[in-house]
Amino acid sequence: MLAYRAVREPSRHRVGIWRRLKDAGALYLQDAVAALPSSAAHRRLLTALAVECREHGGDAVVLTAAGLGTGDQVELVARFNAERDREYAEITAQCRALLGDVERETAHREFVYAALEDTESNLTRLRGWADKVRARDFLDAPGGQQARTMLEECEEAVESFAAAVHDHHDTRRDQS
Repeated sequence: MLAYRAVREPSRHRVGIWRRLKDAGALYLQDAVAALPSSAAHRRLLTALAVECREHGGDAVVLTAAGLGTGDQVELVARFNAERDREYAEITAQCRALLGDVERETAHREFVYAALEDTESNLTRLRGWADKVRARDFLDAPGGQQARTMLEECEEAVESFAAAVHDHHDTRRDQS
């Protein structure tokens, strides 16, 4: 656990700490108190952030914490999973939007390379985002399976759309 007080100005130091904690999947227990599951990598990160915070005029302490009862652990697991489930829900929503885009392009027979490039770019972005969320899903949040399933559907839809675009252009070339 990292408890810290970062200087207000310049804000980049405070925001940088917050961003690195969020990227690592930290759970904020309250303002400026963040927790991560115990691991050597997490201890190194929290220690480095504490040093950075102090170097920029703030205060920080790294603690190893243990709940006093089984309810504490259940609560922390639920909160970690809720954070990841929110992220997985966003990914799932973006997958649905991508599937809708592919469906519209196909229905309108818009088989142009620009649409395909845009669609493939969106899929690549979604894959990268899902990989980052999976990396910080320490406790296998329930929403992960639905997000993975939706991402697979997107991959199949984009693959089919790519084939349709290429077939469309091959047919047009053959007719020339």
